[in-house]
Amino acid sequence: MGKGHYQNQLRAALLMLGVGLFSGAVTVLSSWLLKHYELSKMSRFVVALLPVPAITVLFLVLIREVRSQDELVQRITLEALAFSFVGTGLTIVAWGFLQRAGFAPQEDWSGMWPIMVGLYLIGYFISCWRYR
Repeated sequence: MGKGHYQNQLRAALLMLGVGLFSGAVTVLSSWLLKHYELSKMSRFVVALLPVPAITVLFLVLIREVRSQDELVQRITLEALAFSFVGTGLTIVAWGFLQRAGFAPQEDWSGMWPIMVGLYLIGYFISCWRYR
C-alpha cells in the first residue's frame, strides 16, 4: 500500500475525530445552557435540538467510513453494532422492570449513549478477536 493510502486513512480518521469532538462539544454546550440559563420556551426547544445536526453529520461520516472498508471490517462492525443493539435493549428492559418494582430510580435516557458506545466497543473487540 502506498503513501497515498495511509494519507487517506489519516485524513478520514482526523475527520471522524474532528466531527466527533465537535458534536460532543455541541452536546455539552446544549446541556450546559439548558441547565444554567432561564430560556424562553422556543429558545429551550432550539437549544435542546442543537446537537441533532452535529450528531447527524457524525453518523453520516461514520457510515461513509464503514462503507469504504473491506468486507471483513464491515462484518466486524455489523457484529459489534448488533451486540450493542441487543445489549442496549436488554439494559433498557431490565432497568424498566427494576423501576416498576421500585429498585431503580427514574433516569434520563439520554445517558444510554455511553452504554451503547461501551457495548459497541466490547462487541468490536470480541469480533476482532474472533476473526484474528
